[in-house]
Amino acid sequence: MAGMRLVIDGSRCDGHGICLLVCPELVSLDEWGYASVDEQPITEKTILARARRAVTACPVGALAILPATAPAPPVRRAASSARLADQWAATARVS
Repeated sequence: MAGMRLVIDGSRCDGHGICLLVCPELVSLDEWGYASVDEQPITEKTILARARRAVTACPVGALAILPATAPAPPVRRAASSARLADQWAATARVS
């Protein structure tokens, strides 16, 4: 159990927030409602179980549990911002 951590692929997160409901010890939401995680090694068995449930519950597969020694995945928050800009532009054209 020791040496595992929860990681997020920010480019896949759509801001559903289910992960926060399932594992509030490791997940928080930024000002736009997208998840960010504490990537420190998980030391408690119950928190690891909640982290695994959060991975399973994520509708877009943005979360993963990796060994603490694995390299961190790249942070690609810009993709989410670009997606929001595209959605806003599409809405603006419809109005």
